[in-house]
Parts: sequence; structure tokens; C-alpha cells
Amino acid sequence: MKALPPEIEQRYCKLAVLLEDMPAPLPILQTLWNCDEAEARRIARRLSDRSLAQRDDECAIRLHDLQLDYVRARYPDPQGLALIHSAVRLCAHVIEKDPRQFASQVLGRLLPYRHTPAIQQFIDEIAAGAPVPWLRSLHPALHPPGTPLLRTLEGHSDSVSGVAVTPDGKRAVSASWDHTLKVWDLETGRTLRTLEGHSGAVTGVAVTPDGKRAVSGSEDCRVKVWDLETGRALCTLEDHYGFVSGVAVTPDGQRVVSAFADDTLDVWDLGTGGAPHRLVGHSDDVSGVAVTPDGKRAVSASEDCTLKVWDLQTGRGLRTLKGHSDSVYGVAVTPDGKRVVSASGDTTLKVWDLGTGRVLRTLEGHSGPVRGVAVTPDGKRAVSASRDRTLKVWDLATGCAPRTLEGHAASVEGAAVTADGKRAVSASEDKTLKVWDLQTGRALRTLKGHSNSVWGVAVTPDGKRAVSASEDETLELWSLATGRALRTLEGHSDLVYGVAVTPDGKRAISASADKTLRVWDLATGRALRTLEGHSDHVSGAAVTPDGKRAISASVDKTLKVWDLETGRVLRTLQGHSGWVSGVAVTADGKRAVSASEDRTLRVWDLATGRALRTLEGHSGWVYGVAATPDGKRAVSASLDHTLKVWDLATGLLLATFHFDAPARCCAFVDAHRIVAGDRGGRVCFLMLEEGPSPVNIE
Repeated sequence: MKALPPEIEQRYCKLAVLLEDMPAPLPILQTLWNCDEAEARRIARRLSDRSLAQRDDECAIRLHDLQLDYVRARYPDPQGLALIHSAVRLCAHVIEKDPRQFASQVLGRLLPYRHTPAIQQFIDEIAAGAPVPWLRSLHPALHPPGTPLLRTLEGHSDSVSGVAVTPDGKRAVSASWDHTLKVWDLETGRTLRTLEGHSGAVTGVAVTPDGKRAVSGSEDCRVKVWDLETGRALCTLEDHYGFVSGVAVTPDGQRVVSAFADDTLDVWDLGTGGAPHRLVGHSDDVSGVAVTPDGKRAVSASEDCTLKVWDLQTGRGLRTLKGHSDSVYGVAVTPDGKRVVSASGDTTLKVWDLGTGRVLRTLEGHSGPVRGVAVTPDGKRAVSASRDRTLKVWDLATGCAPRTLEGHAASVEGAAVTADGKRAVSASEDKTLKVWDLQTGRALRTLKGHSNSVWGVAVTPDGKRAVSASEDETLELWSLATGRALRTLEGHSDLVYGVAVTPDGKRAISASADKTLRVWDLATGRALRTLEGHSDHVSGAAVTPDGKRAISASVDKTLKVWDLETGRVLRTLQGHSGWVSGVAVTADGKRAVSASEDRTLRVWDLATGRALRTLEGHSGWVYGVAATPDGKRAVSASLDHTLKVWDLATGLLLATFHFDAPARCCAFVDAHRIVAGDRGGRVCFLMLEEGPSPVNIE
């Protein structure tokens, strides 16, 4: 260290923000060191040659624990460093797959603490060093450090239905609808092993008291016992008459309590498979079960929205726990036997006092139904499994309530921006719209009036009114100044997915599940014309800048170009292999960009109907799309949790931003600012940063 130039020593100390056993690939090194790729390679090689770091073939470096201790001891603000470590841990699952997102993820999670000098300095440093282009959060929208959420584990290809933790608290075993189980290292978040053998969705999992075996239940009507060290299935129990929805093992390892999708539970001997008695009392399917540490009681979770506490000796129901607003899918008991943690379809977990039946705490953070939960042996953490395909690790010991990010109470399905770039309007499944100040990121007003989910929104060119599309089969015309509904547009016979407004602000075009589009006079609320031609739901619409044509997107896998004056179909655009869920038109009116269930976007020539380019890169359904005012770029929102910015001339992917929940909608404010919404109810304000490029100091 003493032989290093001061600037290299300073850069080495910046590695204090890394986690234990965390590799730092070149994009992370470029961000931390504010240099280009070639310079990052040279410095990494120099540190490796001096045995100050390990370097792999890709030039990623890793520090030993003692080296980490050394650089951390020299960090000027230990409390600030702890917050940075928490932020890095929260996004480790993202940056492990895409290290270029290090700056956008860590900065986005630290924004609530930017008033702390050390955090603001770190934010400024990584913002200056991030390889361009990248997407920067302008206001808090990602889960920050300081809440019970510690880490997210990603790897399953379908819903995660259950989870169990080994007695030493070091590993978790998850069950998934993808027919597999996975064994995880809770310290690093890495997958250690995948257990394959079930022929149906794996619905529940438990670990034996010695931590050597796991027991899983599946929709294939089988219970399997696994060796966790080898990943081998030791035996299969096939005596069940229906699919097993949950399993638990008593502390002595002698009995298994299995939950069935028929309102009942069975208690049976693990050796013989005999069921000594049946527990009956729920009014709907039993989806999960846990046993208290003394082996005397079981707690069951049911789709009747309750939990029940049972005496295993007598089979009698002792108590019913009520509080969730949807099915309860999973349950775990803390090691002291005093608390219960439940997982529900209402996307939350609840911590209960088992003695009184009272709710102690509600944990919020998942974007989909929570299917399972387990508690670590020290009782300090819970691990939850969700239909959003993730697991989350929660801190139960601090009693810290999660920070509530301002936003909607349900998925954000649409977004639009006023022409002056000062306000945005979001539409949500929570039946409301919100008007946002783009400068501060604050919600100015909530628009209430729809009786069902709001799926789309458009703003008139003068920025004074908004038109919303709803599942209640209507559209509403709103005053953005007062928040008052000016007019209700009625005529569709099914839910309305989307809406667009003509450039003169006089007409609106709506897209509906009734397979039609309607053209509306906004002054009178009268339907001027019905456009018929699609063979399935019409999911979105856009209008060309001259106001003469509309382009519709449909579940029938096509787009159609319409003459708004005559109502005639001018052209049908074919090429997608899945539902077309959204469409945008470039400012010159010559091209359209479509988003599809087939995980791609397509760029179309509206004059010829020819597909000019296919944009590939998403790993999930692409739900939303928008184009920049200059028509050079597009932004897409996908259920793979990402927002992507594309160069329409080359088809190249420019930047990616990973949300904490599936991304549902997006809109450009200008050529660089973006508004997007996710399934978790959050509205995110992003800036596409394009320079200046980092400079070298050596």
C-alpha cells in the first residue's frame, strides 16, 4: 500500500463499499473510480499484481475479508458506510446480472438519505463515474436501506410458493411453481443448488430439525424428502388423494403436518406415513402450515383469509387470526413460539402475537401475492416467497416499520405528461389517478371517480385536462387544476384499456376489450365514430401528429392504422407472435413502435406497413412504450421489472433501469426525462444521463 501512488491508494479505499465475497466487475470499478474501461483494467491489474485483490479472467476483482476490514476501517463515516452496504445488499440481485446498473440502483436507494453529507458525497461520486448512458432516479422510488427488507433473491422462472430456513440460519430452501426447489446462501444471496424431480408445481417445503433434509409437497400429489447436501431425492410418498399445499415437520422430526387443498390438514408419522387424525375447521383451502417449537401446536393458513391455531394432541382449534384482506398462503412461527408471521395474497406479511392473536406489524414490499414465509433460527429475520418471482429477507428484530414510498395503493397502469413538462398524471388499479409535480416528485392531487381500475390516461395538449380509461367501461374527462370530473364518456360494452387525444385537443380515441375503438368529441362527450376490425381486445391506441390517423394495438397480435375521418382501416401491421399491448408514434408521424407479450418491440413504417426493426432484450412481456419528442428513441416498460431506452435508428439498447416490481407504463417528459409506473404502485421519475464521460486521474 505504501508503494502505491496516492491516487491509486485513494481508489483502493473506495472499494470499502463492496460486500463480503462480492466481485467488482469493470462497470462497478469505472463507477467507483470515475475512469474509463481501459483505466479500470490497468488499476485492477496493478492491485492484483500487488496481492491487494483477486482478479478473474473478466478483470473483476474481489477483496479478502482482511483487505475489506482494512479499507472499511479507513472510511471516514462508518454510519454512512453501513447505509451504503445496506443499499448494495438490496440491489445485489440486480447488479450481479447487470453491473452497469450499479449507479442507478445504489443511488436510487440512497436518495432518502441524500441530506446526510457523506451519502450526498457518495451519490455525487458514483453519478460522476457511472458509464454513460445510464438512467438516474430523480426522486426516491426504490426500496431504501433502513426498512425491514434486507435482500431479494432471484432465480426461479415462476411464482415462489414456499420457503424454509435451515436450523443454522445460513440457508433457505424455496419451492416454486417452476417444479423445482432451490437452496440459497442467505449471506450472499446466491443459489447453491436446484432440486429437480417433481412433475408439478411445488407448493410447500419444510426442513428437518437436523438441517440435513427438506420435505416438499407438490401439485403432483407427492411428498418428496431431499438430501440438502447432495440435492438427491431420498424418498417419495405417494399416498395422497389430492395435491399437497403445504408441509411442516415437528421439532422431534417424527411427524409431518400436511395441508390439503380441501379445507383440511393431516398429521402423520414420517416413518409410516400414517395419519393419526385430521384437523377440520377452515372454510376454504388450507394453503400452509407451521408447528410451534414445543411441537404441541400447529398454525394453518387458509384461502378463507384467516389463520388457525391447533392443538396437535386433541386436534382442537384454539384460536383464529383475522386481519388479512386476501387469502393467507404461508405461515411461520418464531423460535420462541411467541410470534407468527403470515404471508398473504394481499401482497403483505403480518407479524402476530400468538398469545393474544393481535397483529404486531405489517411488512410491505412485494409486488405480488406472498405465497410463503420462513423465520431464521435466531428469530431476527424472515424470508418471504412471492408470486412476483422473488424472495425477500426482512429484519424482524429492529421493529423498524418499512418506509412508505408515496404512490398508488395498487399497480400503476398508465402515465402521461403535460406539454410543458411540469406535471405527470398516473392511472392505477386502485381506481384513482394522481397528478405529480415533476420538479419535486410530489403528488399534487388525487382524482377519484371511477368505480374500477384505471388502465390508461392521456393529457390534452394545453395541459389543462386529462382523459382516463377504466375497467368500469367508461372514460372520464378531468380538470387538472381542480381535480374535478368534467364529463363521463359512456358507450363501450367492456373495459377500456387505453386512450389517446388528438393534437388539437378536441377528440379522444379509446381502446376497449369490446374489440372496438371509439372516437369521442370532448366538448360534448358524444361518440363520433366506432372503429371495428380487430378480432380481439384492443389494448392501446396512439394518434399521428397531424391528427388524421390512429394506430391501435390488439390482443389479436396485430396493429391497425385507421383513417379518423372515414373510420376505414388503412393498413394492418402483422409480425408479433403475442398480444400487442401498447403502441407509440414518432413525432414525424412516419413510424410506430409497438410493445408485445412476445417480449419484443417492433418499429414500423406507417406508409408501407413494413416492420423496420425488432428490438430484443427484455425477458418478460413488454407492456408499455413511448417515443421521445424528436422520434429518435423509445422507452419500454416490461414485466421483467425493467425499463429500457432504445436508439430507434440503430436498434441498440442504450440504458436499463431495474424496478422493485414489474414495470407497467412509461412516458417521456422530454428527450431525457422519463416517468414510469410499476405494479407496486410506485411512480418513478428518471433522467437519461449521457455525459460528460468520466476522466482519468492517472
